[in-house]
Amino acid sequence: MLESWRRVNVPKQTALQMQINANITCKRMVNDFVARRRLDATFPGRLLQVRYEDLVTDTDRVLDLVYGGLLKLPTPMTVRKRLKRQLSARYHNGNVGTKRRNGNETAYSWKQSISRKYQAYVNKACSQILSLLKYDTN
Repeated sequence: MLESWRRVNVPKQTALQMQINANITCKRMVNDFVARRRLDATFPGRLLQVRYEDLVTDTDRVLDLVYGGLLKLPTPMTVRKRLKRQLSARYHNGNVGTKRRNGNETAYSWKQSISRKYQAYVNKACSQILSLLKYDTN
């Protein structure tokens, strides 16, 4: 079962709690990645991994991968326009909403909200999944 989407953080955590949550989340993500690989072997060409960061920085390319690569359909212009509006909306409609004032900012704002010490810890503790997902840890 895919579980990495679950929110494991709570406000005002201690450093130890944050480290524990990082470990739990990264282990879940590795398990999800392995499950995805198994499904991909069973259903070749029918799964597509999309990172939010890629969607907001190269929207047209990702939409073309989804529609052209996976669905074998042309990407509708209405979908392109709608998604771009969602990623640059006038307001942000919550953590689980779909509208963002700035999709790029949403994708990368976490880097300014955690300490360098905690970021270094996450990079080390989560190195396996970060490598599997091709994330730059610099």
